[in-house]
Amino acid sequence: MPNSTSYTAKIPDESGQIPYTDAENAVWADLVARQQPNVDRFSAPEYLAGQRKLDLQHTRIPQ
Repeated sequence: MPNSTSYTAKIPDESGQIPYTDAENAVWADLVARQQPNVDRFSAPEYLAGQRKLDLQHTRIPQ
């Protein structure tokens, strides 16, 4: 099947981190802000407990 996208994965730096741009982190923050109310409302308690334990960043893409 031919590749129908121009997506190119980012390459991690020497420490294994991806150098996301401020714009990419802003998109992440917007998505989290918009979706978290639905996650809180509709997710299983076990999922929400795991989410709290992970304590992922809401202002930048977690790594």
